[in-house]
Amino acid sequence: EDMISNETVRMITACVNNLPEIYRQVIRYKVFEQMDTEGIANLYGISKDTVRKRLQRARQLLRCSLEQAALLDSRSIQRRGY
Repeated sequence: EDMISNETVRMITACVNNLPEIYRQVIRYKVFEQMDTEGIANLYGISKDTVRKRLQRARQLLRCSLEQAALLDSRSIQRRGY
């Protein structure tokens, strides 16, 4: 397993921080706080479907940002089914 360099972590963090606030919020709670969709929906007073859609859009934006930062190869994303 490859070790992630400090520079890579910094770039990933910058990509997450550059997301629009509504997407950054759901990513933080889902990934870092490990909240489920229902919990996030309750926290923000939105539907679970809205949370799912925001997560989908956040992931799409992150993929694009990480590809531009040369941290992800678009072919590896397709192979892994992301």
